[in-house]
Amino acid sequence: MARWTDRRLALAVLAAGVAVGSFSAAAGGRHGPTVDPSRGDPVELASNDGTYFLAYTLEATTIPESEPFALEVGVFADEARKLPAAGIELAFDARMPQHGHGMRREPRVSELGEGRYRVEGILLHMPGYWELYFDVTRGPITERAQDSLVVD
Repeated sequence: MARWTDRRLALAVLAAGVAVGSFSAAAGGRHGPTVDPSRGDPVELASNDGTYFLAYTLEATTIPESEPFALEVGVFADEARKLPAAGIELAFDARMPQHGHGMRREPRVSELGEGRYRVEGILLHMPGYWELYFDVTRGPITERAQDSLVVD
């Protein structure tokens, strides 16, 4: 079983076009052209039910292993990403599904207004494949948008 997992991970890494000494975003729920978050390009996602549309940007040009970093997220009610979603809460998490664990610390999410949020204290403590989870909650309903990336 470990060999199959290693092959799947290797294929995901190859498909993502991992850049040496940096990171790359794998194709996790993204719509549209491939972007390079390390250049400050926004990564655009849709929630799994298609109610919300998100765009996030990384503060750093590389994701440092075992060092905290931040990102900013916009949550929108329209696919054009012009109408900020109102009355929502945003939560963030990251996990390594092949290893069965997540981050060692909980990041802080701060609302900036106009559907914008800042997530600070994200710490990906080891290299490899990570999944990023953005949970958008309005009342009793939560929708998830997710992305993935590989930390070198």
